[in-house]
Amino acid sequence: MTLPQAIAELKTSVAQSKTSKEQLNDLMAIVRTARDKARKEMAAAQDELRLILTPDQEAVLIALGYLD
Repeated sequence: MTLPQAIAELKTSVAQSKTSKEQLNDLMAIVRTARDKARKEMAAAQDELRLILTPDQEAVLIALGYLD
């Protein structure tokens, strides 16, 4: 499940009063897992990008907040 899908499902479940505590806990765990996966993918993509950037380009992207 993608992060946007997991968040949408969690929001929908929160809006429904019949959702159990266990179901919410499960959905929150799914969102956390999806966020961790997205962070790892972003870090890997940034590392790949750094390989082809010049120092000046990297500095600009860091200043703009696109790279950590």
